[in-house]
Amino acid sequence: MKMYQSEDAIERIRQKIVSMEWAPGTRLSSNQIAAELGMSRTPVEKALANLERYGLVRIESGKYVVSSFSMQDIVELYQVKEAIECQAIKIILERGGLDAGQLQTLRDTVERHSVAGEAEDDHTFFQEGMGFHYLILEYAGNSRLMHIHQLIRYENERVQLLNVLFPKKTESVSEHLALIDALERRDLDGALAACSDHSRKTLERYQKILGEPTFHRAVLQLHNLYQNSNLDG
Repeated sequence: MKMYQSEDAIERIRQKIVSMEWAPGTRLSSNQIAAELGMSRTPVEKALANLERYGLVRIESGKYVVSSFSMQDIVELYQVKEAIECQAIKIILERGGLDAGQLQTLRDTVERHSVAGEAEDDHTFFQEGMGFHYLILEYAGNSRLMHIHQLIRYENERVQLLNVLFPKKTESVSEHLALIDALERRDLDGALAACSDHSRKTLERYQKILGEPTFHRAVLQLHNLYQNSNLDG
């Protein structure tokens, strides 16, 4: 039961941070959170310690606060994402590539991602977009790459929410398809180029819309959006 409560606390606190219900810089009281979640302080405190490890909270003056993040944090996150995904692609193609079923699963995921973006179904759009990248790592079959991915997963989820502010959410669809096409051809250079190109273009989209002068205003905008619609589904 205690283990279940701790896992439940992690998930519910994570959702509040990732969705921007609790904006960056929000001070967190384990007593208040425990009362809100209807549980004791112990699982809440364990959850906060766990989420500190994943970069969503930090300790400031002896108290937990929701971690702030900047464009530099996003740049560093995407540098890590690109490194592990490009390595996964190398592993996949050096082992002979993907089978027809795996390629179709990737295409189906991109199709759902595209449809959700056109429909402005933000929850599905986020899930399918992240699911595409997860599949690439899963198909590589390297447990340590997957472990690194898990360590940055929560931070990535919070960054992905910023896509709500993009005027054209589906720009990444053609970039994902270019990677699938290269994987289908078993073209290592083309697949690595597609991976790097996607990472670079995604960062450019963030930098264009979320340059430092407007970054914190954008985060506040998302926090305000949460009040009208639960973006986390």
